[in-house]
Amino acid sequence: VWYQSNLKRSKHIIFKMKIVDCYSLAIITLPVRGIHCTHAQCFDLRNYVYFVWGSKNRIWRCPICSKEAKRFMLDRQQLEIINRIQELKLNVKEIIYLRKGDILLKKA
Repeated sequence: VWYQSNLKRSKHIIFKMKIVDCYSLAIITLPVRGIHCTHAQCFDLRNYVYFVWGSKNRIWRCPICSKEAKRFMLDRQQLEIINRIQELKLNVKEIIYLRKGDILLKKA
């Protein structure tokens, strides 16, 4: 795992994944996707349930792709990376996956 402050566009990048929750803008603590989702990006399950439960209509839709999201898949790899980032007290907002299997951590 490499820790980078400024990463330029690269043909070696497979995808980028934000580790900041779309509802709370805090670091995701329980990274999930709906079972019907096809994207890699996760959201925080606790914040999602809190937001939906507190809303008037209680529409259970993925905040990223809008597919139904009543059942979830935990992303264990992302959870492991987030836990390690927090242990090391790194200021990271994004995980960048590279073609060779390396992972870069982008500073906030």
